[in-house]
Amino acid sequence: MEYPSPTEGGLPQLRRLFLFILVISSSILFSNFGYAISVPMVRILIEREKGLKIEGFDLVLSKVNSSEKPIHVDKKSFLRLNCSIGTKIQLEINGKKTLNTQGPLRIESLGGFIRVSERQYRDELYVYSSNKDCIVVNRVDLEKYIAGLLNSEMSAHWDSQALMAQAITARTYALYQMQGSPQVNPAFDLDSSVKDQVYEGAHKERYKALSAVQKTRGMILAFQGKPIKAFYHSTCGGNTEKPERVWGGKFPYLTSVRCPYCYNSPRFNWIYELSFSELEKLLRKATLIKKDFLSLKILKRNGLNRAEIIEISTRGEILRIPATKLRSLLGTSNIMSTNFYLSQNKNQITFIGHGSGHGVGMCQWGAKTMSEKGYTYTQILKHYYPQASVTKLY
Repeated sequence: MEYPSPTEGGLPQLRRLFLFILVISSSILFSNFGYAISVPMVRILIEREKGLKIEGFDLVLSKVNSSEKPIHVDKKSFLRLNCSIGTKIQLEINGKKTLNTQGPLRIESLGGFIRVSERQYRDELYVYSSNKDCIVVNRVDLEKYIAGLLNSEMSAHWDSQALMAQAITARTYALYQMQGSPQVNPAFDLDSSVKDQVYEGAHKERYKALSAVQKTRGMILAFQGKPIKAFYHSTCGGNTEKPERVWGGKFPYLTSVRCPYCYNSPRFNWIYELSFSELEKLLRKATLIKKDFLSLKILKRNGLNRAEIIEISTRGEILRIPATKLRSLLGTSNIMSTNFYLSQNKNQITFIGHGSGHGVGMCQWGAKTMSEKGYTYTQILKHYYPQASVTKLY
């Protein structure tokens, strides 16, 4: 789930004071994390653009795998990077052309934060050129990463037990992905979008979320001694799903459980309508059909009554596709889950559905209600991941 972030820039004095207090508070909490024990560093893909503006205080720039002396830029500075020409990174510092390097380029701030596209990030950035754009990877302490994503994946206003459960699932998912990261260039472990976990940097940190990260520091969900692939989603609509019925892959520790807790979610019930002509345009663009569209129907449902196979009829041909493919085509924010029914008249198709997301693993709105009812974070996690156990990793 994504929650809108406050606008940056032109902040009133009161808000500046609030942000200053937040930074001081987060620094105190992070200092209590006990970094004497090594915490893994995670690499997150945060940006892909032809041109970038990067800002920070006391920036230090260095070429990776180079013996050249790093460039130290005193005080507040801004960098402009262009990667649209060739494979080199063209760099300007405070408006002056300074560097033209093959990359990758490492950037850190002695002031603690680096701003990219109006978002602040901790630790360090690596910038790569891919012939057509700049690829920016944030290499950051895992605990700081979880603190930065928690308020994007679950509202920091929710009960602390739900936030602690979310922190553990997010940390577990990240560690699982880190183990299987491909050795490619540029190298990264996770995407900062819904492809993995929504991560918008340090400016989304909130004290309550930071506290949840601190209280669960190093805790993960394990099965046979290893981190699980801890999927989670917004609203299951009554039952969570088995991954094999969504993507085809089977995980022995992920199963379907009854969830009578997410009924208060604003996405528990939803409706989406579109015209025949709109649907036909999308199907043609995806090269799924070539002839005039006639009708759409659910051909098969799975054991939880979710749509599994969709039949598309055109003038002269019939096509069958997975419901998950149709959902991706029409937009996951429109078709919020595959738990839907169809209604159609001469010119319009209506999707009437329940729940939001793929349905696998922890239901976030279910966790919210369980927490409000007095369940602890361990009880919440045990409900949604019955085969896994909470383990202290570091």
